[in-house]
Order: sequence, then C-alpha cells, then structure tokens
Amino acid sequence: MQQLNVFLSKHSLKEIGSDQKLTSLLAENLKMVAVNQSGRDLKSSPTGNISNLLRLFREKSICGETSDSTVVQRLIRSLTLLTRAAGYRAQVDSTSISIVLGLLRHQVTNIRREAVNLLRNLCHDKLKVLEV
Repeated sequence: MQQLNVFLSKHSLKEIGSDQKLTSLLAENLKMVAVNQSGRDLKSSPTGNISNLLRLFREKSICGETSDSTVVQRLIRSLTLLTRAAGYRAQVDSTSISIVLGLLRHQVTNIRREAVNLLRNLCHDKLKVLEV
C-alpha cells in the first residue's frame, strides 16, 4: 500500500485517470492485501490509513460508470478485503457508502458482486448499517 500512497501523493487525480501505473499498483496492492489478510485474526489486526484508496474510490473519472472496469474491480476488491478489519471499516464514510450502493447497478457483474461483498463487510459495523 505504501507504493500506491506515494504514487497518489505525487499525482493529482486528474493526472492519473486510467494510468497504466495506477492499474499495476492496484494489482500489486491487491496481492499484498490478499496475502496479508489471509489467515489473520482480523479483530486484532493493525490497520493503516486507507484515505488514498477512498479518495480514488470517490473520484468519478476513476471509479465511475464509464471508468476502466479493471481499475474499478481492483480498487473495490482491495477495499473489500481491507474492510474485513474493524479499523478499516471505521474509515469508510457515507460518501463512499453511497458510491458502493451505486455500484450495485454497474454494468459489469464482477463489480456488482464485489460491491455486495463490500457492503456485507460494512454491515459488521452497526454505525455503517445506520448510514446505509
């Protein structure tokens, strides 16, 4: 996640778009998250800051209906895996929840499926359920 955060801190969201570097960093990030999350006790696992991922997620040019579906899938899958831990769920705001709800109508089935998984993870937090 560190490489992704460095990349995002050096570039504006308008510069990034569907940049190949972003696509490859999201793929690397997804692999790291999947490896780190497998077999962990998520209640006691330490959490980091996912504000950059959420910032990407809220950007319509990156995570909108007409965006590169590979980027959207990798981004939402990363968030799904991370939000298994309560510390990461707490960082997801109501704006991001609204975007997840919108992705339930996305034209790509895998994105809709991952949106459901992300919502399911968020529902483990009572306050998030009230926001939905």
